[in-house]
Amino acid sequence: KLENILRSQKRAKERIFDIVFLNEWNYFITLTFNPNIVNSYDNIEVMNKVKSWFGYQRKFYNMSYILVPELHKSGRIHIHALVSSGYLKLIDSGRINKHGEKIYNINSWRYGWSTAENVYGNPMQLAHYVTKYISKDIVKLFGKYYWSSRDLSRDVPTEYCNSNFNNIDGTSYIVPHVSNLLLKYENHLHYDTKK
Repeated sequence: KLENILRSQKRAKERIFDIVFLNEWNYFITLTFNPNIVNSYDNIEVMNKVKSWFGYQRKFYNMSYILVPELHKSGRIHIHALVSSGYLKLIDSGRINKHGEKIYNINSWRYGWSTAENVYGNPMQLAHYVTKYISKDIVKLFGKYYWSSRDLSRDVPTEYCNSNFNNIDGTSYIVPHVSNLLLKYENHLHYDTKK
């Protein structure tokens, strides 16, 4: 059973990486809950509030998102998300992050506390950072490891070609349960480091 869980977590992390890499984002946000408003120990109550807020933002402000619920050591749930939105009313929190950039609060988050930071860097660096950040103790809350809006690109473009096997650099992989079949992967991934 542990082996299945680890395999499932690995697949989720890979999917999160792909979605982060393939899409454009404005902000990295963290949402926490005021215990006088939401019982952040209650999975169902938190899920309903998160679903409601992201649904509203999606419907009225066309916000795209990928979010990962995280369980704090205390047992409380909080949310990390990347969002892309034409409209997200932010308030200067008066704090700065380790890069000297402003940290904002989100005016419409009324269930507790929030932070929003501008996203910068190239997509590959962002995908590595976010995947590492959110997957330290990834847990399947709300029935899934992550939620994302339907409008996002999800599949890495892949091109299959008939190349001379011996001319391709790289490791040969044996295909299990298929006799006499080896694969090698050609990778032509390029990204702009100036973004």
